[in-house]
Amino acid sequence: MANTPQTLTKAQQEQVQQKTLEWLDFASNHWDRRFAEIPVVFDLKGKTSGMYVVRGHWKLKEQKIRYNPAIFARHFEESCATTIPHEVAHHICYELHGKKAKPHGKEWRAIMLAFGVPAEATCKLDLSDIPQRQLRRFEYICDCTSHQLTSIRHNRIKRGQSRYACPKCHQILVRAC
Repeated sequence: MANTPQTLTKAQQEQVQQKTLEWLDFASNHWDRRFAEIPVVFDLKGKTSGMYVVRGHWKLKEQKIRYNPAIFARHFEESCATTIPHEVAHHICYELHGKKAKPHGKEWRAIMLAFGVPAEATCKLDLSDIPQRQLRRFEYICDCTSHQLTSIRHNRIKRGQSRYACPKCHQILVRAC
């Protein structure tokens, strides 16, 4: 496995983009409705093979599909057969049902059924040689102990989006100096 490629070639990226367009065309024909192209980027890291992203106001929404180039390079055929329709199905589900549909709910599963692809929420690939993202840890304290929070939780606290409590003493955690 030492010879496993860690990134996609330009030709493979073009293949992935083309297959994404093919699934969009399939959906357009199946639902007799035009689904616009969606940007595809190869910037995902970690153990996630693909991700459908929608952000912003309904008129100014940004949508894209993110693929993990390391996973696609390691498992190209499997990823093309499962990850691409999986992520396109999320896009179609959002276009047909909006935010009310659950990510892997009945609407998404129905789209996967129409695609003829198993409606699996996660893939079962060997990812042991895929580079993993390392999160920085920050020390927080309460009355009874100290806690190591990841940079994700730390940043949520800094932005005022979240507060975390100790599971033992229920005191809100504060940053250790």
